[in-house]
Amino acid sequence: LEQSLGMTVFERSSAGVRATKAGRNFLRASRSILEQVASLIEAARRAGQGKGGQLAIGFSTSLSTGPLRETLMDHFERFPQIEIGFLESFQTRLVTALLNGEIDVAILKSGQELRDCRSMPLWSEHMLVVLPEGHELATREALYWTDLRNETVVLRQYDSVRAPEDLGIPKEGSPDDPSRTKFHNVGRGTILDLVSMGLGISLVGESDIAASIAGIVYHQIGRGAEPDRVSYSAYWRQDNENPALTGFL
Repeated sequence: LEQSLGMTVFERSSAGVRATKAGRNFLRASRSILEQVASLIEAARRAGQGKGGQLAIGFSTSLSTGPLRETLMDHFERFPQIEIGFLESFQTRLVTALLNGEIDVAILKSGQELRDCRSMPLWSEHMLVVLPEGHELATREALYWTDLRNETVVLRQYDSVRAPEDLGIPKEGSPDDPSRTKFHNVGRGTILDLVSMGLGISLVGESDIAASIAGIVYHQIGRGAEPDRVSYSAYWRQDNENPALTGFL
């Protein structure tokens, strides 16, 4: 080692061996490098076992409550070393991100047919209408999609070319007049504020009801005796070999 470095690392005497000043500096740097290598090996080992690395998740449902929130909390506890990134967006944006490899897994409404992808059914939840307190529909025992025909629906800014039924509104009850569906580039909380101000009604899933906003009520809705539900599935690319994805699934 000394020959290759061209310097004396150790002073040798009958009393033993001790490092020179230059040798001590060299040893400190060497220990730091060895610790970094050990850390790198451990990180690679965890990633190979699905206990480390990175995972990107796309979703459009809420994290306020419900199965997705519970799943993530459990995952954080089981795999604390995995760094998770999130993308919240509309369905078509999530599909594009998934197919492009921008995200590892997308939580989408069930029924999507995506090329070269696999899927896993997850859960379903009731579709709810958000109404201002005092709205004439708020006192109904049963609410049907046809009751919304003359209502203004305020929604977050999704893809403007999406059909109403993609938003959870069946055709027979949807406001066919585009002017009755208002899209806003705001968060969920602001949409609920707009409803409380009497500027329209909105549509959410059960996972959204943890948000407590004064002046609004939630009401189940359907086409018959049973309230409608929306189902969600996880989608991922078949060629995704990220071990962290396996652990999440």
